[in-house]
Amino acid sequence: IFHPTDRELVGVIDISGPPQTFSDQNLALVVSMADHIEGLISRSVSRDHMHLATRFQEKQKKWASNDLVAIDRRGAIVCASPEALRYLAQHFGPQSDTPDLSFLRSLPLDAWEADLTRRLANTRTVIVREGHSELGAIIVFPLKYRAELPGPKKRRSVASAQRGTAEAESNPSDGSEIAVAPHSNAPIRPAGQDTPPISFVASDLKVKRICSNVASAARIGLPVLIGGQTGTGKEELARFAHAASGRKGAFVPVNCTALPEGLIEAELFGYADGAFTGARRGGTRGLAKEAHGGTLFLDEIGDMPFSLQSVLLRFLDDFTVRPIGGGLSKVDVFVVSATNVDLAQAVANKRFRADLLYRLNTVHVTLPALRERSDIEEIIFHCLGKIDPECRITDKAIAALARLPWEGNIRQLRGIMARLALSAKEHDHLIDEALVGTVAQAPPSAALGAGTLRATQRARLLEVYEETGRNISETARRLNVCRNTVYRALDPSASD
Repeated sequence: IFHPTDRELVGVIDISGPPQTFSDQNLALVVSMADHIEGLISRSVSRDHMHLATRFQEKQKKWASNDLVAIDRRGAIVCASPEALRYLAQHFGPQSDTPDLSFLRSLPLDAWEADLTRRLANTRTVIVREGHSELGAIIVFPLKYRAELPGPKKRRSVASAQRGTAEAESNPSDGSEIAVAPHSNAPIRPAGQDTPPISFVASDLKVKRICSNVASAARIGLPVLIGGQTGTGKEELARFAHAASGRKGAFVPVNCTALPEGLIEAELFGYADGAFTGARRGGTRGLAKEAHGGTLFLDEIGDMPFSLQSVLLRFLDDFTVRPIGGGLSKVDVFVVSATNVDLAQAVANKRFRADLLYRLNTVHVTLPALRERSDIEEIIFHCLGKIDPECRITDKAIAALARLPWEGNIRQLRGIMARLALSAKEHDHLIDEALVGTVAQAPPSAALGAGTLRATQRARLLEVYEETGRNISETARRLNVCRNTVYRALDPSASD
């Protein structure tokens, strides 16, 4: 049995007995037992790392001008600011860029503070415990430490190189940090100092705060649960979280309500060639492996059938994938989930597993309804600019739109703006209050003829096409249409 952090041998399972008791299944039995025990250890380590990362964030906000590093009980770096990694590498990794703190595992946790203070003068060590569990420690390098420690100049960040600046200082006071892979001493994803651009309107104070929280969580890989009514932009926020994470892998959305009960494991984890009758030749990777190195977006998680939730929970415990007919492998995914369901109430009603909720809602944000937002005017202009940049709208028309209840939120607003833009073509491309009263409050079938309805559908398709970065396959998937329908909509010479 090997420890998942550093693959150190921590135990052995032995089955011994008289020759007549020997069974061909003995080897399979001990391998299975060892794998199961390693999985239990891995879950425990993941929980400890999550608690350490949360404590790291709290301390980083409190001591913004200092450099910090969080270390688990075996000396593995869980997360750290860039400068702290450099300091540690100069002290404990002279032959490489990776600090080696494995000596700490042999020391009692209570002895860490004195030992690290002796080795790292002018630093402070904060021991971290969770109940009776010893999680590790956070080492604090004061601001003055930078001037005292000789060493090479700081590296330029990618963002600063693109701007052509002479030198970009990596300073934790601006919120920069580096995420470190669980079960490894090596940093994998340095987070950029700048928050990625937001592709949607986020001028409302509540939405700004939500984006900031999500970006901070994404940088260190904490699971994010996005709540909010239907149409409030949960997938857009999830895509922003993926960009903020700095991951190079794909953003893979999963509609949890559409997973067939009998094929959920095949959909999520894939299957080997010939695993079952009708299986695709060569097998398939599965959604979890497609998201390796990227983000797995679990949409409509609150509506997932109860019987399927245990399958998902097993995966989220240790991120182990076993394709049908294949072997075990690990995946590295950042998990973002979204729902318009009150999951706490769903747990009380026995419709959602409490342990799955605890696994998903490390960072929980709720997007406000459109009628509660202060930036509705900007959202109107944003939608209109995507649908028809030539179209204009009066202040009174905006005020009339702002007074509507918007049960469907931004999704409903987009549809109405498409109808208004099409109707405005007959009014010199101008949307006024009267047009809003005629079109926005009328059912689509009553306000539009058959030809105009087809034009509205085309406008909606073009809108989604732009939202997906002009990705034809993604547009077809979102609208549940075939790719040829998208191609026809993109052809201006195609007949209505």
